[in-house]
Amino acid sequence: MSSRLYQRNERWYADLRDYASVGGRQEALKPKDAQRATKDEDVAIILLAERVKQLEELRRGAHLLGVNKRIGIGPFAEHHLKLKRVEGCRSAYLSIVQSHLQRIVACFGEGRDLASITTVDVGEWIQWLYKQPNGRGGRLTQATARKALSCLSDLFKRAKSEGYCLQNPTSDLYHKPTPEQTTATYWEPWQVALLLEAARTLPRDHVHFGRGNGGRILAGTYPWMYPLVATAALTGLRKAELLGLMVDDVDLHLKRIFIRPNAHRRLKTKRATRTTPIWPQLGEILLPYINERSGELDGLLFPSNRFGADVMLDNVDGSLDKIGDRAGIERPRLHTFRHSYISARIQTLDGGHPVALFTVAREVGHATTRLIEERYGHLVHVAKRSETVEYRLDHYTGHVQDQIASMAS
Repeated sequence: MSSRLYQRNERWYADLRDYASVGGRQEALKPKDAQRATKDEDVAIILLAERVKQLEELRRGAHLLGVNKRIGIGPFAEHHLKLKRVEGCRSAYLSIVQSHLQRIVACFGEGRDLASITTVDVGEWIQWLYKQPNGRGGRLTQATARKALSCLSDLFKRAKSEGYCLQNPTSDLYHKPTPEQTTATYWEPWQVALLLEAARTLPRDHVHFGRGNGGRILAGTYPWMYPLVATAALTGLRKAELLGLMVDDVDLHLKRIFIRPNAHRRLKTKRATRTTPIWPQLGEILLPYINERSGELDGLLFPSNRFGADVMLDNVDGSLDKIGDRAGIERPRLHTFRHSYISARIQTLDGGHPVALFTVAREVGHATTRLIEERYGHLVHVAKRSETVEYRLDHYTGHVQDQIASMAS
């Protein structure tokens, strides 16, 4: 027993790594309610005996439960990813999970026993992540590390449910990567108006359809970029919510869009099921587009038409880049339309009074107003408010004359 004890800076620690399968590691021997390891050797011996007894009971329980199964993290990661596909996760999400799993296996090693990975190991892995290149000349950020940690936690959750370990070592991590909270990036209304005009006047042969999920997307089948960009700008929907809209989710009579799960995509949270208003400008754009889709009430509003099938789009970045080039705005992305909508919606009236933050939060799929307050709180106290959210180009001619001229040339 005493061979497990060691001293550092006059304090006592125990080496319990031979119990790694049930959470044992190099541990500080701390009395109850103490913040640091004890300096008393006699107390340390008592604490060690209690901890070894606890770990022995866990090990016996693991044996009775069949948790003595062993598997390398590499094979289990493949197994985990395969089940994710079977469970119907979207290809874009699976691609992200796969990249995180590859980093996990690269650090721990293909054959590392899954049950031997401890919380200390997870902490060292996070520090390893910070040293990895991000492919853009920099290093991985805390935001990426946090997503990778969530991926590892999900993997251990499955491993625990299948009897390969008793504990999820990510759960006891004291310091987790915390991305820096920043003010949301959004465009000014005249910039959104300019992007809408660039989408409206985009020549059909400039629409980039690309490839997705290994399939060829038929170019020129549907002129959906303008109504798609308009819907993004005038609803603030998340990317998957937008691309997964069905034709019958849009009720022009009630002036509402219904955000609900369907066979093409899930929603981010249970509370993301909601309705959002169709503002007059959006109604004017969607009406002729939906009339062209008459008889297709069960189809996607913005289909990719891969091989003629009604398949959900997974990427419109190429088309957005073309639109951004014409408008003089670098790399526009759908999520920035979301930020821009929220910033505009906060500055509207509701029944003659400033719109409630909770109303805005529910419309964009947030359960509380916390994120709205943190990221857009500086926009609440504005002197001038409008009745609607709209981005009409004729309101901003002084800002956009040069860009309009360049689009016409």
